[in-house]
Amino acid sequence: MHALSRLTLLVTALLLIPTAGAASGPLEETFTAFARCDGSFFRSLHTHADTWRSHARLATDDSNSWIEVGDRGSEQNAVVLRNAPSVSGLRLETYFDRSVQMGTLGGLLQWGFTVDAPLEVARKHLLPLVDHPEQVHSGPKSSVRNEFRAGGEWHLGFSEDEPTLQKKVVDRMLLLTSEAPGKTTVSCYLQGALDGSLLAELRPDIPRTRHPIPTTVNGIADVPISADARTGLDVALLAPRLASLTYKYTTLVDGHAENQLPALVEMTTEDGLINQTVTYSPALRIERQTKAGLFQLKSSSNRSEGRVLLNRWFDLKIPSRWEPGSIISAISDREFVAGSPGEKPADLALVCRVGKRYPASRIHAALPGDAIPLDCSDNGPRDVKAFIEALGVALDLEGTSGDSIVVNKIQDVEIIR
Repeated sequence: MHALSRLTLLVTALLLIPTAGAASGPLEETFTAFARCDGSFFRSLHTHADTWRSHARLATDDSNSWIEVGDRGSEQNAVVLRNAPSVSGLRLETYFDRSVQMGTLGGLLQWGFTVDAPLEVARKHLLPLVDHPEQVHSGPKSSVRNEFRAGGEWHLGFSEDEPTLQKKVVDRMLLLTSEAPGKTTVSCYLQGALDGSLLAELRPDIPRTRHPIPTTVNGIADVPISADARTGLDVALLAPRLASLTYKYTTLVDGHAENQLPALVEMTTEDGLINQTVTYSPALRIERQTKAGLFQLKSSSNRSEGRVLLNRWFDLKIPSRWEPGSIISAISDREFVAGSPGEKPADLALVCRVGKRYPASRIHAALPGDAIPLDCSDNGPRDVKAFIEALGVALDLEGTSGDSIVVNKIQDVEIIR
């Protein structure tokens, strides 16, 4: 299910809901707490854990309980409730808990229930359980209460500006909407600049280890590399032997030019590592710091709004010399600094088989010495690199995209050694 746009919600906010009644049992009390879209839902689940355990598997800490789902960031984020718990006469069928990273809109968390009733019936039975029902507005396809947090306080309505990490604005929404015939989804949303202190207050079920890392990251240079990430990388075989390397390349897909303008690659060395900037177009630039162009330690894009992808450690296999048939491999895990809650580290598995060396001038006349071909696979896709031994850096030459062959034709090489 996708979040409705703010404009759509404003257009559909037409009718006021009449004054509510009170909850009458443990399930109704928990639903009332849920509809506040804050930590009281998880405290109520804890208080009424004996009742809820007959419907779902609960996890717990000292003062909170929560319904266990799979991975918030994947499709495995919903569970079917056992014995169809009834709230105000309506059956709750599933519980879901989702997390999405939305770029400049920050993080989004959505959690709630699917109800076995059409929207109009769900409104009639469930809205009387909501605190301050006069704050809920209804239209033909939804009912919504929206708040935004600015200056440390919650305000009813919509913030004037889109919520961004920079503006430190958070939207909170209670939403009833019809997603399928005869079914209603009742959910809470948190969207925007979700920091650790706010999550501890509103979503105590999310462990602190998954809270966003407080940061003032403006770019890749602001994120340090840990000592663990460099362990095993500083070997003579991969030592850089250049001050700078600049070249362009044109991408051919199945023999046809893919990019109208050549991509520009600029490399410099720093403390035994390669700083690389690739400008694909005026609108897209990616920065990376690597070891020898093979093992990426961190990367960032001018489109990533200050988020830096950081490799935290490597498990390496590096031969002592370039022998045809030998294997270079790396297993690593990486995650975004300034990431969103629910984002999990991504595993990396790189395996390269060494081929028979050939003159690097076959790639471009300006490249010195030998090129050592590396046939690599990174979690699936295959690509061919050439390690330029005299420079201590690998260049990307060929890869696959679906059933297509992608070839980089290198040109305009400039070297300072």
